[in-house]
Amino acid sequence: MVAVAVILPVSLLALAGCSAFGEDDPTATTVPNGVRIVDLEPGTCFLAPANTDVRAVEEVDCDEAHDGEAYAVFALPAGDDAPFPGGAEVQSLAQLGCQDRFADYVGQAYEDSAYYFSAIAPTRKSWEDRGDRRVLCSIIASDGGQLEGSVAADGGDGGQGADG
Repeated sequence: MVAVAVILPVSLLALAGCSAFGEDDPTATTVPNGVRIVDLEPGTCFLAPANTDVRAVEEVDCDEAHDGEAYAVFALPAGDDAPFPGGAEVQSLAQLGCQDRFADYVGQAYEDSAYYFSAIAPTRKSWEDRGDRRVLCSIIASDGGQLEGSVAADGGDGGQGADG
């Protein structure tokens, strides 16, 4: 089963790129308890945005009902001067990388779990303009509902740091 979730209510994947969210104040957010998408780290639980034109999500405690849980952040294997390989290739690499990191966080293989994941990857613009190679992996409920409690096998960040 290689189903990759693109379902977060009106999907985070529609955002398309980790760093493609404008060049305003790099720490600004108008979302209550907001965290910028580009600043999400493993173990952070959040509510899905109300629309797809968003730069931040509302961070919530993982003990509260939530729409997603970041579980890995990693850089795509490409040098600073590497040309953009194309959207399909970037998404494929992002999805494979997220799937490879899934079991380490959740404690079971993706194919055997009750969850989907989403991969937010660089866009052509963020790749070329800012050297963005960062991928964010988040877990979401397979039924489109909310998650209750952390999905981490160890109740924490599953050992996934900024380099996965």
